[in-house]
Amino acid sequence: MHTCTLELKSFHHKILETNQNLIYKFLANFSHLIHISGPVYLPQASKKLVLLRSPFVHKKTQEHFEISNAKLVIKLQSKHAIILNFVINYISKKLIKNLEYKVTKTYIYSI
Repeated sequence: MHTCTLELKSFHHKILETNQNLIYKFLANFSHLIHISGPVYLPQASKKLVLLRSPFVHKKTQEHFEISNAKLVIKLQSKHAIILNFVINYISKKLIKNLEYKVTKTYIYSI
């Protein structure tokens, strides 16, 4: 069984949700060939930054910023590696927009 994990990452959760809906609409065409698990929402990572407005006289005036990332994992399983590769290539080239993504492929042997 060939498995593929698709990890999506974005600064805004609305962009993540719209891309997830596009991916699921595309994967509905292959529902008889590919088993879909997910989406699994990972904890939102946030990083806080503090910048000084002036390094000398106005040290007490600071600006606070926060950068947060929303993450989502979708797992795909199929018996056919060719179909899984086609789906992943199409998703990465045509469907994913304004996102960072990572694809990991594995093969599970049955005993």
